[in-house]
Amino acid sequence: MKFFSVVFFAVMAFIGITFASPVLEMQAFDDIHCKGSKSYAISLNDCQRFRNVASIKSYANRGVCTAYVYTSDDCSGEPILSQNIQGGCNNLDISFSGSWQFQC
Repeated sequence: MKFFSVVFFAVMAFIGITFASPVLEMQAFDDIHCKGSKSYAISLNDCQRFRNVASIKSYANRGVCTAYVYTSDDCSGEPILSQNIQGGCNNLDISFSGSWQFQC
């Protein structure tokens, strides 16, 4: 009985993490259809630097986050762009170097 309880709670925890964390599969691509050969891992709630990026297409598997884009390398100052990122392919037009932060 104890084994069943442990397995049951482990399965329920996995299901809870899968559905409660809506952004387990967020990525950013350099292709308009979110299928580019160059992709960027998105670290949620952390500041990330980028260099010489023309346009980023972000893909959120599910859920809603907000992307903040800065001209500084450390997400300081006011964001020059903020955009809600929802399920599917989303466009972030960026034509400079700077930093971004995805908050969920």
